[in-house]
Amino acid sequence: MRSWSYHLLALFVVLCWGMTLVSSKVLLNFGMQPWALVELRSVLAYGILIFLAPMQLYSGTMRGEITVALLGLTSIPLFFGLQTLALEHGTVSATASLIAMGPLLSGLLAMAALSTWKLHWMTFLGICTAATGTFLLYFDNAVLQDLPRLGFYFGLAAAAAYAVYSLVLRALADLPALFVMRKSTGYGILGALPFYLNEQPTDAAILFEVPAAGANLVFLALAATVIGYTLWHKA
Repeated sequence: MRSWSYHLLALFVVLCWGMTLVSSKVLLNFGMQPWALVELRSVLAYGILIFLAPMQLYSGTMRGEITVALLGLTSIPLFFGLQTLALEHGTVSATASLIAMGPLLSGLLAMAALSTWKLHWMTFLGICTAATGTFLLYFDNAVLQDLPRLGFYFGLAAAAAYAVYSLVLRALADLPALFVMRKSTGYGILGALPFYLNEQPTDAAILFEVPAAGANLVFLALAATVIGYTLWHKA
């Protein structure tokens, strides 16, 4: 009960991230390329974080700097990138169900890393629920063939990337959340840059000609990335 406020923070972030999938799909439907979407939301978020985060440049130790860089690579090129590719090839509901495997895989990785296999019954129930949803999606993909194969695998890979991200994030709990967010976002932008440069260019005019496109991009950068990931780090 002493950690109820952090559970509320986590719930708020989950709601933001659920809306993130819808906003990303809207931008993809407007014609934005997936890696352009990843880069633009990350660059805009980085610009906001410059004014909010401590202007410290070094993490304190080489190990901390490498860990922050790893966090940026797992969050932006891997998690954001694979999630956006899953949305491009599949539906929002299917991608959301596959991303729900992230906590399951996070729990398994954490138990393996900490060498403890004890689970609270509610955690076990959540894991069973996520696994059941993933099995049903796999059944739909294998038997009914309503879900594109690429969308299924990209979504599952994004969930695995999220699990690694969560484990790395836990190792940075002693550093300020905004500082970690700014540093890791910078590394993530660099990691996603080669994919962005190798895809078809996106017409930037849609962000100015279509108000909904610009509004969704601002939401992805501010609410889902800056606020969402900072609060998640705190929780």
